[in-house]
Amino acid sequence: MTHTSKSPIYDLAIIGAGSGGMAAARRAAEAGMRVVLFEAAHAGGTCVNAGCVPKKLMVHASRMADHAEEMPTLGWRTEDMTFDWPTLRDAVAGEVERLSTYHTNRLENLGIALIPERATITSPTSVAVASGPTFEAANILIATGARPAMPDLPGSAFCVTSDDIFKLDALPERLAIIGGGYIAVEFACMMQRFGVAVTVFERGERLIAPFDAEISALLLEAMAAQGIDIRLCASVDTILREGDGYVLDGENVAGSGTFGRVLMAAGRAPNTLDMGLGEMGVDLTERGHIVVDKEGRSNVPTIFAAGDVSERIALTPVAVRGGRRVVDILAGAAAPLEMQAVVPTAAFTTPECASGGLAEAEAESLGKRFTVRRTSFSPLASLLQDDPGSVFIKCLVENETGLLLGFHFFGPAASEAAQLGAVTLSAGLTESQLHNTMALHPSVAEEVISLGRADEPIHQKVARRARAAA
Repeated sequence: MTHTSKSPIYDLAIIGAGSGGMAAARRAAEAGMRVVLFEAAHAGGTCVNAGCVPKKLMVHASRMADHAEEMPTLGWRTEDMTFDWPTLRDAVAGEVERLSTYHTNRLENLGIALIPERATITSPTSVAVASGPTFEAANILIATGARPAMPDLPGSAFCVTSDDIFKLDALPERLAIIGGGYIAVEFACMMQRFGVAVTVFERGERLIAPFDAEISALLLEAMAAQGIDIRLCASVDTILREGDGYVLDGENVAGSGTFGRVLMAAGRAPNTLDMGLGEMGVDLTERGHIVVDKEGRSNVPTIFAAGDVSERIALTPVAVRGGRRVVDILAGAAAPLEMQAVVPTAAFTTPECASGGLAEAEAESLGKRFTVRRTSFSPLASLLQDDPGSVFIKCLVENETGLLLGFHFFGPAASEAAQLGAVTLSAGLTESQLHNTMALHPSVAEEVISLGRADEPIHQKVARRARAAA
């Protein structure tokens, strides 16, 4: 697409074609707005190109190792099974390219002007690109997402990020992972199943700190049982190159040996650098996030932000909803989309961790008085194994009202269960309503129903009705 030095005036200029930017662009185009969308890389952003999609595909592939171990006891013969990394890597890359192209075509079919260049804000109502044109727009939405954070420590240049893992020529024999959050534990479980010896170095006292403490503890135990070396309270200060490998130095790091690769998984940083935000006087947090109000508007009235560049919760559905919310505001919608208080989340480890609503520590900090219901069991599908897996489900119930406050899951398909748990929490259901739901047998999900309690013991209910009749 070519442009003259003076382009038409648009209703909305969007910088970033990730989940939030694409959702906003489609919403705006469907509302009849003239939209210009800037993306210097590939449509789809992190989720499609270096996050949710390729990661979930590789997680699925890694779990084939578990199935291979189970198959002999179920009557299958699995001699001479091998894993070929390039085959998986290239298959995933092909699907990512297909999906990114699909999104590009979909945007253009809606009449959205897609500019494949990096954009800079030059005024509260104009955006420029390196090739020269300046684009005028009534409003600007920044949806540039985030990137892997790279701490400033000696030897950090030797590290790869989660973006790089998907493109490795070959897998290392040993992999060091710095960090203990979502990305770290997901790649640790995945790579271990691909035959890589993994060591995780986490600065804190537990893995996946945002999750309920019981879930974190169960994951730690499961990963250790899988042979993953986990160093908690470990601070990596230096990464040294030794021959063809790398050696780490720091607190609780000594003796970990030489690694073929070092994955830096110490969080993500918002993409707000060198965009002209400082020149426009846009307020940023200390970490570089754009400060916005509940409508997604910055302190500059015509500049909005959505997704990981501004949101407290860096998840794709949150970015999508944030982008649509901004468009609804601009379109004058009577009831713009609200950001839900209940945001389900999952770590696609093996086994999975997932939750929705309040964890115990959060509920206590809010002064809630609650009861914890929990259950653990071996799912039917694993009972024929020598070491059957387990599922753990936990919910928090407010004592006075019986309201369900939070669900926490560990085990196969935990992410699917958490989505259903979020529905009950968003609907404001009570434990008696959960109890009254008919269970589906045999299933893992039916155990969620068993966590509910009737609103009143049956003998008390009968006595009360008898008194009323008398």
